[in-house]
Amino acid sequence: MITIRINQATEKGSGIRPRWISEQIQNRRRDNASICVVFEVNCSDVSLILPMGQCHQGNGRERKPNRKEQKLIDNFQKIKDDEINSGLIISFWQNLKKVCR
Repeated sequence: MITIRINQATEKGSGIRPRWISEQIQNRRRDNASICVVFEVNCSDVSLILPMGQCHQGNGRERKPNRKEQKLIDNFQKIKDDEINSGLIISFWQNLKKVCR
């Protein structure tokens, strides 16, 4: 299951649509609001929470990621450091869907 949270708005699984992602980000920008995007991924041998943007960071314990998780983390780091870009977020989400089939 993949969940995407953009600030207070949340969509899960098949409810996630590229247009929804774009609209959520555009609405926050229009309102000059900070943007926090969180991917929650729980499928087969992947269990990750990946925050980007202006998110409050928790102090949770981290375990060592498995090989599949580490590859996703590495790919996420490539988009995480850039300004929030809905196209990159959509692309990463589409990649996650392939992993979670």
